[in-house]
Amino acid sequence: MNGTGLAVFNSPYLYAGQPLDGNSYFKFHDLYDTNTAHRDNPANTYATNEAREYLTEAYLNTLSQANVNYSYLDGPANAPVYHGGAFYLNTLVRVTPNVFNPPLTIGFVQTGPGCYYCLGYYSNNYIHSTAVFASKPNGYPAAITTEDVPDPSKQNNMQEVTSALNLITGKTAALADAYFYYPGSGPMASGIAPPAVMPADNSALIANTFGMDHEYPSAAWRTWDIDFNGSFNNCCQAGQVMPSGPVLSRWVDYAVAIAPLPNSSSVFMGAPFTSTVSGQRAIEWGTVQVSPIK
Repeated sequence: MNGTGLAVFNSPYLYAGQPLDGNSYFKFHDLYDTNTAHRDNPANTYATNEAREYLTEAYLNTLSQANVNYSYLDGPANAPVYHGGAFYLNTLVRVTPNVFNPPLTIGFVQTGPGCYYCLGYYSNNYIHSTAVFASKPNGYPAAITTEDVPDPSKQNNMQEVTSALNLITGKTAALADAYFYYPGSGPMASGIAPPAVMPADNSALIANTFGMDHEYPSAAWRTWDIDFNGSFNNCCQAGQVMPSGPVLSRWVDYAVAIAPLPNSSSVFMGAPFTSTVSGQRAIEWGTVQVSPIK
């Protein structure tokens, strides 16, 4: 049978000290989650008017374009209902098809100084972050997602694809940032979050970790103006040394933390980079003011 099982838990019931039983644990057949790159990613929901829990997963269409599939759960906590493949979004961004569906093993995807295609991961999920927020001007819930996918225009490079879907009107936006020019370079994992107090345009902060042949594993963050559909780099933290051992082969598994600050237009983020002080891995923590481009 295609697909895998989707486990859902009744959190209030369990947090109250109740047992794991038929009132607290539910399992659904998920046709859209397979054991390749199609991994459900639960959305962080910041829209108080949204009762659904959305799940996103990446897939490739017949034109080798990156798509996002949206499923969701609704209903009461003790009787949830799963709606698989409710919506999808075609970003129109082409990706390298032969590496879009890697096996569920440790893979080596990016480069560092003197270390070609050695920075790896254990997770095979191209979507690392999805958030649902109340969009301007009418408060309709919108889902924003980042995908770090192979870039066919450069050898063994990755690109970051950000997409947005208004869950009421169906309006979409998508943007590819392939701003890495050296073979074996690009973002490896990313997180996205909207500010709690939205500026003039619908906007979000994106944080990532990336590799490059002439730069040690580094952290970066940028603002995406969703309405204008453009982005600009806020800043970055350059790495200082190449990691080794398990940290090297599972670098992506250590990224990325991001969340809006309450009652603020700033977002708190953390992304990994390599540090001589810590020996292997450090986290660049920071608060970033989210402002639109125009």
